[in-house]
Amino acid sequence: MIDEHKKEEIRKEAKKILDKFSLSLNNVKIKKREIRKKAGGFREEGEAELIDISPVREEMETKKPATIKILNEVQDLFSSLYQLRLMELKTSESRIMNVYYDQRNWQLEIKTEEPFIKDMRNIGSFPAFIVNMESELGKFILGKRGLKVYFTADSRRIPVEFKFGTGIGAIRGIIEDIPKQN
Repeated sequence: MIDEHKKEEIRKEAKKILDKFSLSLNNVKIKKREIRKKAGGFREEGEAELIDISPVREEMETKKPATIKILNEVQDLFSSLYQLRLMELKTSESRIMNVYYDQRNWQLEIKTEEPFIKDMRNIGSFPAFIVNMESELGKFILGKRGLKVYFTADSRRIPVEFKFGTGIGAIRGIIEDIPKQN
């Protein structure tokens, strides 16, 4: 067991190391060097461009957060899923939802599929429906366009599963338990 005095010494030493490392980054520049350009499966010799990252660092350090007004009909990225639970969705109908992300409004095209009986391991069978969402936002964030969310087809509309593709593979989320309805 490490006593408090020893812990404090370790913290001070770690802070010294991090401060020294941080100072060393102030002068970072990427040097010119020989690189290979892709040509027919192989690369040929060429020169790299000198990149100075200090202006970017300065901008990041001096940039103040912006206050931006978001209109009532625009949802933030996370609230959009909750908004879907409140919307009047009709099967085979396409709707547009405005979502704010990265200081920009994005349009989500929402399509609802016909209800069906969904079977889920350890949960059972229940009525459900799928909402497909397509947008350039998905492509901007994940490298793919579509997001598919499965909701319970009752008044609670609990999202029980979602699926979307990324540049590195598919991602899927499944609810572990659906609370009993009172």
